[in-house]
Amino acid sequence: METEQNTPKPNVILLHDLIAPLSASIEELGVVKNRIENTSEQRILKALFLYSYAVFECTLTDVYGVVLKGFPERINLDNLNLKKHRNALFSSSLTTKVIDSIIEDYSRSLSYGGGIKKSLEKLFATLQLDRKNINVPDEIEKFKQYRNSITHNDALSIKADSEFILRYLEILFRVLTKLRDTINERYKDYTTTKLVRDSWNYLFNSPLLLFDNH
Repeated sequence: METEQNTPKPNVILLHDLIAPLSASIEELGVVKNRIENTSEQRILKALFLYSYAVFECTLTDVYGVVLKGFPERINLDNLNLKKHRNALFSSSLTTKVIDSIIEDYSRSLSYGGGIKKSLEKLFATLQLDRKNINVPDEIEKFKQYRNSITHNDALSIKADSEFILRYLEILFRVLTKLRDTINERYKDYTTTKLVRDSWNYLFNSPLLLFDNH
């Protein structure tokens, strides 16, 4: 006879996995900043700017994917199109593949259909962070407009201003560093020990198999 399962399913997420993309990006942008400070070549400046923007955007997407995998219940299902996930839905008896497919789709769409601030607001909400702790200046939207001008309009006629790009990097550093610090405080309890303990208690729901005894 099956016993009632009272222990909630653990959230499979680690603090390290949340902040690792942020730490790597902060370090990489430091290298980019150094290169920009030591060149006046227009092609290089434009390329470095576009690269730094890609690093920032991918970092947000990576963090978004990690938190959704850890807390799939935070996925907004209002506009879910199951047709897009048909293969995952019917190719396996496990829900994991379907969830992973949905998360991948959601993560890719984080930066679509709006500005940088809108993407960050969506990320903050999903991470359940206090928005007041992370100041995102309106000026940050200028950089997406500049990026779009280079990639979608006339890249040859646009002049790259190193001071403008360095100002952009300064804002990115502040936002990413504050985001990392806020996540670190909010999710500090999500350690390997917690994950192992929660998984044990979920699988072995018996007074004979207490985690601390084994």
